[in-house]
Amino acid sequence: MMKESRIEGEKLKELLKSFPRRMENLPKVRLIVVGDIGLDEYVLGDVRRISPEAPVPVLEVQSQDSRLGLAANVAQNVSSLGGIAHLVAVVGADGAADELRAKLKSAEVSPEHLIVDPSRPTTRKLRVMSGPHHIVRVDFEHKQYLSEAVEQALVQK
Repeated sequence: MMKESRIEGEKLKELLKSFPRRMENLPKVRLIVVGDIGLDEYVLGDVRRISPEAPVPVLEVQSQDSRLGLAANVAQNVSSLGGIAHLVAVVGADGAADELRAKLKSAEVSPEHLIVDPSRPTTRKLRVMSGPHHIVRVDFEHKQYLSEAVEQALVQK
């Protein structure tokens, strides 16, 4: 069984006091971020009625947005704090991959270590929301294991 650990009292105060100094060192940090990446997409609007075709809400769309998701979000956060993140991941050969690369470049994260696997889509997590309420989440992803060729390409990166 794992022992629970807490930082309290004086230890916590010391840790918080050292935080600015630790942040100064972050621009020197270089990280390799390896993992699943994708786009977090949002469709925002209001539900004002139920569809006459089926008992489902009808969303009147007000806005749409997309952001870096999963490990791409981690790499973006490292970059926003002044570190350098090298992102190693697999994307599809699709428009979502193009959008993801553009967002990575805007976040100053290099997309050069991305492997393209045309047999799978780039992961997208679409959230449809009415105000603060999630109506539905739609996942566009391929959950099968990577092919041996794609796996070897990742290892070579």
